[in-house]
Amino acid sequence: RQIIYIETNQRLKGLQFLSPLYESIKAREAIVVDYQSFQARRDSYFNISPYLLKEFNNRWFLIGYHQNKNKVMTLALDRILDVNPDKKNAFVENTFFSPDDYLSQMIGVTRELKSVPELITLKVDESQAPYILTKPLHSSQQVIKTHDDGSITITLNVIRNLELEHLIFGFGEHIDVIAPISLRQRMAQKAFVMAAKYKE
Repeated sequence: RQIIYIETNQRLKGLQFLSPLYESIKAREAIVVDYQSFQARRDSYFNISPYLLKEFNNRWFLIGYHQNKNKVMTLALDRILDVNPDKKNAFVENTFFSPDDYLSQMIGVTRELKSVPELITLKVDESQAPYILTKPLHSSQQVIKTHDDGSITITLNVIRNLELEHLIFGFGEHIDVIAPISLRQRMAQKAFVMAAKYKE
């Protein structure tokens, strides 16, 4: 009888590519990825030197060097249609980033290679403070003030990306972005648009 259950999504597309991608990374082999993003009307072929496999929010992602575009890219496995060996291009070694630093500086998987972390200040109300104290939003989380009402002010030193915004937005009215002001304004705009959808 099963005692431990780990969250999985058996219907997730692309899981069949985990093993061949892992082997390509291990063997330092260049690959050709047949890929179709949600925004694209048709698929494209990417010449990739694969470096890392990363799981986030119950989805898997491949991080590698795109030889045609000369940049590091993140590809969702559920958007991959096929993977084959690249017979024309040699594998390009990863001299672009340290995997630990690359991943630890952000929440999620999407970033520009040259992006740098910035200090994000959040105020968490008393109802959610215990949860965020016991399950930090990021390893860089620091409590800078505990308020009399039980709320807390915290900082995160992370790269701004869509996953960070989604995480903050998921707490709704329980988290208030204090700084930077540009992120505060962006979250306010998102809240305004969402509120408008519920008006009759």
